[in-house]
Amino acid sequence: MNIRTVLLPLTFPLILVGCQEQLAQAVVADIPQPTVKTQLTYIENINIDRSYPGYLEPMESVDLKARVSATILEKHFVAGQEVEKGDLLFRLDSQEFELALLKLDAEKARIAARSMSAQKNYSRAKKMGQAISQQQLESHETELKLTKAELAAVEHEIKHAQIILSRTEIFSPITGRIGQTDWSVGDLVQDGELLVNVVDDSKVSIDEETVLKAVDDYRHSDIDYSVHLNFVDGRYYDNQGRLEYVDNTVNSKTGSLQVGFLFDNDDSVFAGQYAKLTLRNSIDGTLLPEKSVTADPAGQFVYLVEEGIVARRAVETKPFEGDQVVITKGLAANELVIVEGVQKLAPGMAVNIEG
Repeated sequence: MNIRTVLLPLTFPLILVGCQEQLAQAVVADIPQPTVKTQLTYIENINIDRSYPGYLEPMESVDLKARVSATILEKHFVAGQEVEKGDLLFRLDSQEFELALLKLDAEKARIAARSMSAQKNYSRAKKMGQAISQQQLESHETELKLTKAELAAVEHEIKHAQIILSRTEIFSPITGRIGQTDWSVGDLVQDGELLVNVVDDSKVSIDEETVLKAVDDYRHSDIDYSVHLNFVDGRYYDNQGRLEYVDNTVNSKTGSLQVGFLFDNDDSVFAGQYAKLTLRNSIDGTLLPEKSVTADPAGQFVYLVEEGIVARRAVETKPFEGDQVVITKGLAANELVIVEGVQKLAPGMAVNIEG
């Protein structure tokens, strides 16, 4: 009887512990493993673009205005034509200005004759010595000075008249493409009215305000940038651009800096055309959905599946188009990155891969 009394209390706890272990195992078995979607990584060369909209500007743009009022006698171009520096574009009626110049030439001749006579009279008076009074000598001298002054004045008027006459011929000041004009032969133009515009679009530039870091990256980093143009019709301009200038002051309100890029024109682009300037650098990396990348105080990371178990991997990223990012460091080719279902994961968890 004593033996049974002792054995029964010891046997009951052992049975209870065995049942608890079986129950715990059953509960764990009933918890489903998380299901995730994955993406197999592969390393590729990826273009990362920074785009800025703007308008193309010519190297030079000159508005030619009438500098005299006169009738147009000749026009020597058609709109869109290439012209050379020094080409005659317009000839205006110069008759009025030629007559004014002839009148001044005659006035000059008359004053010159008077001056010559005054010079002879003064020279003769000086030789006479005491035979004439000092007052008479001074009178001859004054007459000579007056005629010389009048001669200088008329010569100045003649030079001015020659300049006015020269303005009846309008030449192109630059080599470039000439624009449309509303003026025709026979039209009367007034001094100051716009005749036509000429642009040198052998090169075009685009001016942009961009963040200072982008400018520093382009100028000083070891990243190899290329500069391109894209147009609204989807056309991509083949000629690469180059940095033309960097402004000397940062905009204190926006923190941005004005820069200009220059492109050689192959006659397929026009001044004033809307375009997007693209700064492109190419890097090796892998593209992933942005939502697959998580961050904490330690930095950015992704979850991978390694033999059915979740693993954490630190990564470095660069932004890309849409909802994608470029993983530049941390991943190799042919790794399974979890791209959906990362919210409740932790390293060491077992997961099921969808599909």
